[in-house]
Amino acid sequence: MPDGGHGIVDADVHCVVPSFEALYPYLPDHWVEFFSAGFLRRHPAVSSTYPAWSPMNVAPGQEPTLERLRDDVLTRAETALLYCYWGVESFTHPYLAASLATAINRWLAEEWLGHDERLLGSAVITPQYVEAAVAEIERIAEDPRFVQVVVPARAQAGYGNHRYWPIWEAAARHGLRVAITFGGGTGTPPTPVNWLSSYFEEYTTATLNFQSHILSIAVSGVLDRHPELRFVVAESGWTWLPSWMWRMDQEWRAFYREVPWMTGAPSTYVRRNFRFTTSPTDAPADDKQLLQTYEQLESDELLLYSSDYPHRYGGDRFGRLLAQLSPAQREGILGGNAVALYGLEDRARLTPA
Repeated sequence: MPDGGHGIVDADVHCVVPSFEALYPYLPDHWVEFFSAGFLRRHPAVSSTYPAWSPMNVAPGQEPTLERLRDDVLTRAETALLYCYWGVESFTHPYLAASLATAINRWLAEEWLGHDERLLGSAVITPQYVEAAVAEIERIAEDPRFVQVVVPARAQAGYGNHRYWPIWEAAARHGLRVAITFGGGTGTPPTPVNWLSSYFEEYTTATLNFQSHILSIAVSGVLDRHPELRFVVAESGWTWLPSWMWRMDQEWRAFYREVPWMTGAPSTYVRRNFRFTTSPTDAPADDKQLLQTYEQLESDELLLYSSDYPHRYGGDRFGRLLAQLSPAQREGILGGNAVALYGLEDRARLTPA
């Protein structure tokens, strides 16, 4: 347990909708008939984002269940933030996409959040259909067990684009955080040089998507309009962040006339409005270099402990960092930062009537 007594908060834990059939109780009848008739048998966005053979994915036969999550996560963490990626951003039918987002969130609330008060939810929304996304935020905001909404790093535009502002404004209005997570199926190329040859290449270059969104949001003006808005960057790694902040700040000094509404350098927005989950930690071999990278963040509030369960990464690279930090720094990362971010000390963790 962290030294401050908050308990460990795991800020990135995954569950999986096992089948289309699992969503039938939460879908309108006409969509149940649609799936039952076999119009869509396989979900390509999910299988391409997390292919079964990928070494960072769950071992076959070990897909997350509530019982496994309790044994593997909640024996060491007091609270866990639950993510469920299902590729709703890949659907081009606006009403089907919106219905699926609602069904997934209802399934998440009923099958997971309703059975363990230590779990908090990340609501699925449709960033490609802004009105539907805002409507879903208004709906789930009435359930205190949902503390954030989640969107994929692969997107049709940078998330600072004005098309997305109504979504962020709705999240800010209800005190919900916005998580940007790995993956996405938008039909757009995953890199600035179009499609690459292998999943290995796409996965390794995924940081480019996160970096682009951070810069887009920081310079767009939405954080000046809503300074209380908070973004969580999940599954991106974080050791690249110091150099990215340096680069953003350097170029801002040359181009600030293009973004006159900004009240400070991009790094000031990052440190105020963004948080980063710790898994994966892409660490150098030298522990002193890892500590130096952390110190270059110039903030003890940026990192949120995460296991990224059930995804697998080799070694305990993050543990090597924790061993070098002060008790106060460890407490912040393991629990205190998440408690402050999500308002866990004040939030009524009650099942709605």
